[in-house]
Amino acid sequence: TEAVNRHRLETCHTHDIDDNAALLRIRDKVNHDGGDSCPIRSMPEYTKAYGLHKHNGAVSGIERALQECMDELWRDEWVLGAQCSVYVSSQKVADVCVGQCGPLDPMPVRPDTVFNTFSVTKAIGATAVLQLVDRNVIHLDTKIADIWPGFGQNGKENITVAQALAHTAGLYHLIPPNMTTSKLCDFNLMAHEIAKAKPLHEPGTRQVYHYITYGWLIGGIIQHALQTTTDTHTDTQSTGTAAKDHHQQDGGSIVSCFVRNSIAAPLGLADELIVGLTPDVMARRGKVASLHKPPSTTVSEQEVESAIERLEDTLQDGEGGTKE
Repeated sequence: TEAVNRHRLETCHTHDIDDNAALLRIRDKVNHDGGDSCPIRSMPEYTKAYGLHKHNGAVSGIERALQECMDELWRDEWVLGAQCSVYVSSQKVADVCVGQCGPLDPMPVRPDTVFNTFSVTKAIGATAVLQLVDRNVIHLDTKIADIWPGFGQNGKENITVAQALAHTAGLYHLIPPNMTTSKLCDFNLMAHEIAKAKPLHEPGTRQVYHYITYGWLIGGIIQHALQTTTDTHTDTQSTGTAAKDHHQQDGGSIVSCFVRNSIAAPLGLADELIVGLTPDVMARRGKVASLHKPPSTTVSEQEVESAIERLEDTLQDGEGGTKE
């Protein structure tokens, strides 16, 4: 892995980094340290290489303050790589980043680097389902078993789309034994496990957060709702396209295609909001940040309050206005 990363740095084009001299220093540091799992942590040139991102030729005080805060977090090893964007009334006022893409991936984090958003994806999945409701493909009171025949077993026959959205289906802790990472990433396999599962309580009677099963449950609804509309005219091209292509796609690809066409692309986020990484995205150097388990350091409430106060003071000094 280290050899591959060294090659990536050596073949990095000048346009990939603003300060090519900094790139050379980073490369020399990686080559010199070799086995260090985080070889360029202490190099301020690394952060400066991407520096502040200017908007209309100027850097705002808020952006400068946030960059200083992010740099401090990185120097103190609180973060390995991170991004922070701030919008006010739909206008971007700050866009900063710091660090590297992974413990053994020295490529700099950039504004367009993709990070795993984990449970934020639940809101994206719910939005996709509600779009299908808005287009009369399904309804909130539709029984899932009516569009997903394999789902109607073991006490799930009457679970509705609304109950799935609201975390009241009772399917929140259904991870079969002997699961592996590869199996968990197999959408069709896990959707099948959800379909044959038995609720842990009477559906609709309790709300318990579906922390890990929500994606397969909601994704299954999207997949089968689109498959049932293969021969049905719909009022949007994206819905029809996703349904039409389902014979050539697995369930996860159907969901990914629908989210891209109906949510991401209209918002101009087709290359940033991605449900299910595709080979072309994975192949783009430095595009995807790898997962890294953070240090098990406990942060006291006093430390959090102190950090907030410092940031507020910096923002006030930088803008010459109020803390708001």
